[in-house]
Order: sequence, then C-alpha cells, then structure tokens
Amino acid sequence: MAGREAEYTPCRPGTRHEKEFFYACHPGMLLTAEPHSAASPSSENTPVFTAERTWRHRPARVVVLGIGMLAMVCGQGQPVAPAEGPSPLRLCRVNQAAGESSRQEDRFMAGAVMTHLPVERAADLYNDVGIHLSDSNRSEHMNRRTFIQRSMGTAAAASLAGMSSFSLAQATDAGPSKGIRLGGPVFAKTNDPEELALAHVKLGYRAAYCPGVDLKDAARIEAIAKAFAKHNVVIAEVGRWCNLLDADEKKRADHLRTVTEGLALAEAIGARCCVDIAGSYNKESWFGPHPDNLSQKFFDATVEHARKIIDAVKPKRAKFCFEMMGWAIPDSPDSYLRLLKAVDRPAFGVHLDPCNLVNSPERFYRNTDLLNECFDKLGPHIASCHAKDLVWDIEMNVHFREVPAGKGKLDFDTYLRRLAGVKHQPPLMIEHCANEQEYDQARTFILAQAPKAGVELVK
Repeated sequence: MAGREAEYTPCRPGTRHEKEFFYACHPGMLLTAEPHSAASPSSENTPVFTAERTWRHRPARVVVLGIGMLAMVCGQGQPVAPAEGPSPLRLCRVNQAAGESSRQEDRFMAGAVMTHLPVERAADLYNDVGIHLSDSNRSEHMNRRTFIQRSMGTAAAASLAGMSSFSLAQATDAGPSKGIRLGGPVFAKTNDPEELALAHVKLGYRAAYCPGVDLKDAARIEAIAKAFAKHNVVIAEVGRWCNLLDADEKKRADHLRTVTEGLALAEAIGARCCVDIAGSYNKESWFGPHPDNLSQKFFDATVEHARKIIDAVKPKRAKFCFEMMGWAIPDSPDSYLRLLKAVDRPAFGVHLDPCNLVNSPERFYRNTDLLNECFDKLGPHIASCHAKDLVWDIEMNVHFREVPAGKGKLDFDTYLRRLAGVKHQPPLMIEHCANEQEYDQARTFILAQAPKAGVELVK
C-alpha cells in the first residue's frame, strides 16, 4: 500500500458497514475517515479513506466504527466485531501461536475520530480505551487534525499497560536510532587489532565480524575489544557454523561445546551475538534439508540446545541466536516467535537473514511484506542481520540463487528503513560474496542506497 493511495469501501447508512468496517493497511500507515467527498455525490455520508504516514515502524490495522469514527490497532491483533453495540474498541483476537491450546487476548491500541459525535459520546469511547478527556478537551472541537496530533501518543500509552509483555515487545523498540551500522569482511593482511579496526573504518564499516582469536587468549581478546571500541566499530557476531543435530553422538557433543565457547567469546569480547544454525538431520549435508527439520522433535532439540548453551555461559550482554533457514526451524517470523517463547531466556535473540526465509515464489515476490513482518514481530529481539540478495534462475522448477546485495530482488529500501527504526542498532553484515570485488560492490550499493531510502549510516 505504501506509495499509492488507499482503496476505500463505502459505508452507507443503514447497512452493516455503518457499524463496523475492517481494513488491513500497510505497517506504518494510518487510514483516516473523512466526511462525504464530492467524488461520491450519490452517497452523502460515505467516508473516504486516505493514507497518512503516521506511527512509522508499527503494524497497523484500522476499524471504522460508523460515520466519522475510527480505531487504530497495533500489534498482531485482529478486530472482533461485537454482536451488538458500538464498543468493539477493547476487543482483540491475537493470532494463536503454534502449539498453544488457548487464545491470548490483548487490548486494542485504539483511538477514535470524534468529529461527528457529541462530546459526551466521544468521552465515553475514549474512556473505553483508557483515555480521559479533561474539561478543556471536552469543550474543544475534536476535528481530524486534533485527533491525529493528540491520539497518536495518548492512545498508545493508555493501551500499553494492558498488553502482555511479549506483545509489548513487538510494538516497541521503534523510534529514532543513531543510524545503521554496516559491516563486512576486510581483506587487510594483518592480525594487529588496531590495524584491523582501522581497515574497517577505511571501508566505511562500523561493524565487524569477530576477528580470529582463541577463547583462552585473554590478552588478545582485550586488545581487540579496546581497539574496535576506540574506533567505534561494533563486533557484530561470532559465527560458529556447525551441526548441533549431527547424527554422530561424539560430533554432536563437540559441536555443542564449540558453540558454547563461541557464546563465551562473544560475551568476553563484547560482540552482539554468537550465531549458528539450529542444525539438520541430513546425514549428507550439515545444513541440508530433511523432513524432520520441521518436526516437533527438531523444535524440542533446538530449544534444549539453546538453553544449554545460554545456561552454561550466563551472558550479560551477548545474545545467542539461530540463523533463519528456508528448510529448518526457524523458517518464519512466527516460527522464531515460538522459539523465543519456548527457550524463555533473555539472552536468546534473533538473527535476521531475510533471504534465507525466501523459499517460495510468494515470498520472493512479496519480500517487502516478509521484511515488514520480520521487523513487526521480531524487531526488539534482533541482535544482528545479514545483507545479501536473491535472483530467480528460471528452470523447470523453482531455483533461487544468492547474489551480492543490490544484484537481486530484495527490497533494500524497506530493509534499510525498518532496520534504521530499531533503536538498539543491530548491525547489518554483508555476507556470501565470492571475493573482495563482490564485497566492494555490495558495500558500494548499500552506501549509495541508504540516503536514497532516507536512512543514515553510522560514520
């Protein structure tokens, strides 16, 4: 919906639509109801819906409750129209999470346009969502502009208290950040921490993959941490790429130890996270597909591994994350949400690689929606991100191929804008390029694309 005017559906007096109307809009957009437009002379009281860029970076839903009355919903809620009566403002059905037997219900983040309502009725409806009008507000003409200016803040604040802690996390952490921290590999032929840090700065990077260092080498860990902090280069991630579900019991134990030590290194050196994939039951490829990679058995083993790794290290600042995959859990934003709930550890975070989630034509063509869903649901939990791109090689079956950022179809404008709205600044790390030249091309693309998308990079 972004970039074009919203469609609208007439709400004629005396019909069901006069009482309720549901319209799902693009995250970051708000539809507002206005009186009759000259464009519709045959329906005097038909509201016309227009799009306004308000409440950026928040998922939004709109419900029109009769002429001139509008409620905005944030989070994953879906409105439930009541059997009778004009007060669905407090009702919300939250999508049932996989594996849960009961339906969670939260309150709307809602306000109402009161242009056409008596002030007492307006006050009653505001009270429904916890907003209390003062005497001065009661006497003030509540036109559309006044509503937008006031209720964007008060409606959110009033309803946050009624949300569950997990839903609250989904609706927060959006707001001004200090820019995106871009990072990637450097090809400097040196092991000196100071020179390595400066090599990143020279390329315009303010984030880095963890340089090679042994967990037992405390002096070098300290030197790297100090040099990179001195030059404002964040260490984004410690990668420990191995199969935690290897069929060989000894290898499986070794891999668990390797990843646990990786998280310990991330904590010691000040990295944002340690990351691995959850693993695979494939006996031929450590990361390959297998029917059991989407099973409850896989999920349970993954939860157990995450808890063991985190509980062994007890990190205070580094997160442990599983990278998203197209054929293994976590394979969607909802799948990751389920993992976050099940692991139930503050040190368990999200590693965002949207290209890894593109496993169907629908996700390929609608990757903007996929990106928005990732940030809407996972934003506050994201520790680090990967930057690459995808093309579709036309064959007799579906074949997506990774390419450097800017060479494919990923909506980088949306990716950069949404990432810039996450205030704790998860780094954006370029990966999977074939050589130094391709990394330079990807870096140049992102450096040029960011200002076009209205996004600042940390300099």
